[in-house]
Amino acid sequence: MNTCLLKYQLNSIGSNYLNHLSVQHEFEKMVESESPRKYQYSKSKIGGTSCLQIDPNTGKFLLACGNDGSLGIWSLDDRCQDDELYCKRIKFSARTGSNDEPIAIPTNKNAQMVHSFETRKNRFRLYRQSSSPLAPAQSQSRPGHRYGIRSCQWFKLDNGMFFTGSNDLSVQLWDTNSLEAVHSVDVGHRVNQIDTTDHCIVVATEDGYPRLIDLRNPTGITHLGSGTMPHEMLTVHCNPQKTHIVATGDSNGSIKLWDLRKRNQLLMEVYHDTPRKRAHLSYCQDLAWNSNGSQLASVGADGRIYIWSPFNQSHRASQVGPHDLPRTRHLRRTSQRLLWSENYILCNTDYGEIQLLDPVHKKLWTKIEDPEPTSSTSSTTQFSGMALQDKLSNGMGLRLYLSTGNSIYEHTS
Repeated sequence: MNTCLLKYQLNSIGSNYLNHLSVQHEFEKMVESESPRKYQYSKSKIGGTSCLQIDPNTGKFLLACGNDGSLGIWSLDDRCQDDELYCKRIKFSARTGSNDEPIAIPTNKNAQMVHSFETRKNRFRLYRQSSSPLAPAQSQSRPGHRYGIRSCQWFKLDNGMFFTGSNDLSVQLWDTNSLEAVHSVDVGHRVNQIDTTDHCIVVATEDGYPRLIDLRNPTGITHLGSGTMPHEMLTVHCNPQKTHIVATGDSNGSIKLWDLRKRNQLLMEVYHDTPRKRAHLSYCQDLAWNSNGSQLASVGADGRIYIWSPFNQSHRASQVGPHDLPRTRHLRRTSQRLLWSENYILCNTDYGEIQLLDPVHKKLWTKIEDPEPTSSTSSTTQFSGMALQDKLSNGMGLRLYLSTGNSIYEHTS
């Protein structure tokens, strides 16, 4: 690395290439490091983790959700007595009751419960229960999810709030401090994935219409698209720079871009110049934008990973890494397949490993395997969630969090 710095000072290499080498150096240290730290998600022997998310504002908190509807928050920068950094679970919400337990109804129907949440830019008033005597009892929200949580996201502007989508057909808004679900939105279908902008939650469900929940008025739902959309929506991701642009992928292998300023109008569709005009020959399982929002990575059940430049039509799609059909053969094993960090794309495969791909040279660079592989007589342990902390407050370098079963692993550089 010192040689590269000297070449940069002598103007032998540019700043972009130096940044690429520095990120590669961090990933190399992470891959070659000793056994990762292991944390237990919960004491329950059933369920296990389903998804992970790092707080994008400070990078100090890890949100982990479970297949049983539970969730927990870890503090990533606590210190023990020898002044060593470690993770500590500071809050945990277990699944409440059984599946057959009726929803509790308040005795005072005229009581109105409002949660006020104020951020640096906006103030939100989230209604958990209606004061109207005409409101049906079934609409009363319930703290927590009944079934597994499929996707989770932190609020973009403040870590005081986060959101979860579940198989119980709902999207819930949570207060981080109390770890309490303060509002629940019934979307009518199982949630595959959610993403957020400054003011909205965009939801991909098992039907063909992406849904938009406005945080300034979360009681209503706006459907994106019109006409017949028969294919299941599998993934949704908001552009990190142009926050009004949303990309979706469906079970037909199509990738569509929507402009939230044009609620029911499709902005564009990206595809290859083939008679079928689709992005993938099979399911489009996940998407990921690069940091400046100019390129979009996609992974499909056809065994291919592509990089698209949707705002530059002169650039054709390029394939990254080899054609590997069994890489993502399971449709709903995990809600997150791709992460794009600087010059590397991380792909959560069905081999029980994380593949690191280099989008610059369009090749597979290295792999991160399960630190505790199972015996040859049992099935391969697969990662259920992944989260990368690349904007650190402690100056330690990269930290990658992977979950499998009831365990969370911390890989550090």
